[in-house]
Amino acid sequence: SSTRLDLSFVALDGDRIVGLAHNTRYPDDDEIVNRREGWIDHLGTLADYRGRGIASSLINHSLHAFANEGLTHAALGVDAASETGADRLYRSLGFSRSQRSVTHQREV
Repeated sequence: SSTRLDLSFVALDGDRIVGLAHNTRYPDDDEIVNRREGWIDHLGTLADYRGRGIASSLINHSLHAFANEGLTHAALGVDAASETGADRLYRSLGFSRSQRSVTHQREV
């Protein structure tokens, strides 16, 4: 599995999980992408806790963990139509767009 719980984090309010950064690593891709990359694969904050810096803190913890692991880059994906402000948050933390993709779907 690509899941790296040792590089993943949760934010707590008492004993309640209010945010998470589930991070992954794909070492077989290092040669293909020419870097050692960690992925912030799932990032979430409960709606009532948004706007308090929790996501930023989880990302920063992830970046430090990646660096301590000897990784050179962090990656994440975002829905361009997201209304949560995720794209703005990622840019404010130094992430830049590197790829765009489009998903087509239809009912069957």
